Amino acid sequence: MKRDWILIILWPIVASVISIIFKTNFFISTVLFYIVPSIYISIRHSAFIKKTLIVSAVTLPMLLVVDYIAVKTGTWFFPTSVFSERLFGTTVLEVVLWLFSYVYTVIIFYEYFLEHTCKNYFTNRKLKYVFIGFSLLFLVFLLSLLATGSFVHIPYFYLVFGLVFGLIPIGFTLAKHPKLLTKFVSVTAYFSLSSFLWEIVALRLGQWTFPGSSFIGWVEITNVRFPFEEFLVWIVLGAASILAWYELFDDDGN
Repeated sequence: MKRDWILIILWPIVASVISIIFKTNFFISTVLFYIVPSIYISIRHSAFIKKTLIVSAVTLPMLLVVDYIAVKTGTWFFPTSVFSERLFGTTVLEVVLWLFSYVYTVIIFYEYFLEHTCKNYFTNRKLKYVFIGFSLLFLVFLLSLLATGSFVHIPYFYLVFGLVFGLIPIGFTLAKHPKLLTKFVSVTAYFSLSSFLWEIVALRLGQWTFPGSSFIGWVEITNVRFPFEEFLVWIVLGAASILAWYELFDDDGN
């Protein structure tokens, strides 16, 4: 376990160096930052692979809606893609891989390093409500898009999204299960480091941009600039948000 901790902690640094040296694109950096460590942990904790795959897949419908609105509102944008087509004319296919692998890596990391044991059930029955809710949201989104060709414009979308799907669920989960705080802090510390390093790398390599203006502020460091919401919602709260939903609907709260 100690060796695993050392390897996983050092890997974001290795991924950053490789990305900068070889000037990798979004697809390759996704493989480096998430796919490689998730495969390593999965090999070490293979009993949990199937459940983690299902939980990760359940989140995709909602996250695709989020990405569409974000691109349309200028919250973020991916200027290049290795694929010629974009979903709904906005979402690069790499985003699907990124979203899935991010959720998967957070959960498998949490289960292996902090939970230590595979639960004796495959998936919690409550997960179906998340799947139904996210699927209905995606269906409404598709029908609206087909009927009107427009989208819901939400001012300061990144901040609103972070509050509704991040900060509020985290607060509710920790209020209900306060003993999870230490675990959440440990996961947040690791993924904050990983996400921060990738943020710097991605902006230097032009993997993504923030073309809009509906942000509450900006963070400037090492000659790169990104919204405060990016720092708060993804870098700081991203992993904890996933765990909050996970503990509420598909784990035991311990």
